[in-house]
Amino acid sequence: MVTRFLLCITCAALAACGVKPQTVNELIIQNRTSEVVYEVKLKIPETGKVVSCSSILSGSECSLGFPERALQGIWLT
Repeated sequence: MVTRFLLCITCAALAACGVKPQTVNELIIQNRTSEVVYEVKLKIPETGKVVSCSSILSGSECSLGFPERALQGIWLT
């Protein structure tokens, strides 16, 4: 009986703390080439939305911010 009570308290505490899903609110596109790259576009097939950078200098990056969203599916690094 005591074990069941302690188990219930532990479960309730873990549920109250909860595990927050991973989120993303920024996309960084890095140019690791020795050339300037132009018109970089990324299209999200599910929504049809497009993010883009007009040019990214060699060894530089383009940072795009957007409203925070929960990660879904496969995450590429």
